[in-house]
Amino acid sequence: MNKRDNHFRYIELFIFRFEGLSKMIGASLVLLVLGNYLLFSVSFIKSYINSFGVDKPISGDYREFSSIYSDDISYVRYWKEFRELEAITKPYYHWKRAKYDGEFINISDGGIRLTVNKPSSVEKNIFMFGGSTMWGTGSKDEHTIPSFLQSKLKLDYKITNFGESGYVAAQELNLLLEQISIGNIPDIVIFYDGVNDGYAGVYSPAIPRYPQRVGLTNNDQNPFIELFKNSYYNKAILYLKKRISNNREASLWEEEIFSKIEENSTKVIEIYEHHIQQVKALEAQYNFKSFFFWQPNLLSRSGLISEDEKQIISNNSPVFVQTQTEVYKKAKKNFLNREKERVFFMGDIFNESNETIYIDYCHVGPEGNEIISEFIYKSIVDFL
Repeated sequence: MNKRDNHFRYIELFIFRFEGLSKMIGASLVLLVLGNYLLFSVSFIKSYINSFGVDKPISGDYREFSSIYSDDISYVRYWKEFRELEAITKPYYHWKRAKYDGEFINISDGGIRLTVNKPSSVEKNIFMFGGSTMWGTGSKDEHTIPSFLQSKLKLDYKITNFGESGYVAAQELNLLLEQISIGNIPDIVIFYDGVNDGYAGVYSPAIPRYPQRVGLTNNDQNPFIELFKNSYYNKAILYLKKRISNNREASLWEEEIFSKIEENSTKVIEIYEHHIQQVKALEAQYNFKSFFFWQPNLLSRSGLISEDEKQIISNNSPVFVQTQTEVYKKAKKNFLNREKERVFFMGDIFNESNETIYIDYCHVGPEGNEIISEFIYKSIVDFL
């Protein structure tokens, strides 16, 4: 066999091995895709069974199966829309939701969720700020706090819902400053806060006034890592890891923050007090009226609690419950009986109800939002 024949033989051998390797890679990719869809199917079937109260879902959002929605099947479509929402980066307040046009969720180009029943042409404006509870997580457009409040108001007032998931008071203040800077001056400003400031300030990242998630993610993430993170393989691994480790990682974090609960809770309230004073300084300069409502949460609720809500509480770690309870104890002491300053403590608003109000530790269903809007309306009506 001459050198030329050897040369061709090596080429043929290389092609043969390359074809075999290609087939193996192709088959592996097909199996990976099929495996991801298989895990999705398991998750979907498990979640469907859970809708009949048999068990909790392996993955997904357990709030979809709250008994609050048992009489309104259309909320299945609402939660589908909710899962499709995306966020975009914004300066000063870090993020805002992207435009979305849906059946139950509608968001403008500027990241503002639709307030239903809004009059078409008025001169008086009400700005409402807060986190996801103000934005309306768990509720259709017409069932948010701003929409309920709009239906109670005189026709010459128009509400804009500036609420956004995860926002702490500092982000809301920056958002208000932006509006003022472009000449959009409100007549009334309403802040509805407490949950996010308490969560971020005392539990995670346990830095008072620090926004959630900021500085904790890498914007230059590898696309293959992102693909894996969004796959059902990752969800399955996280589920198994949680079951096997008994949430040891969370325990380590809680050990780290436990000794600072008292200190950070105090700082959260002190910082919010400064937030009030800063907004009031803007109020004096720009001639609007400001109102501050410290919101309720399930973990601080006393009195009658439904079985569903007891289950929600039991699903949260004792340290997390303690962090949020401590913040609310201090908030009640600091903000109760300050109505003349237009500062209101709402932590006890649901204590007399034995109905299921909450879908998780802080978000309420449509009935809860209507009760909250009624409280806010009675608090501001004399200033309209």
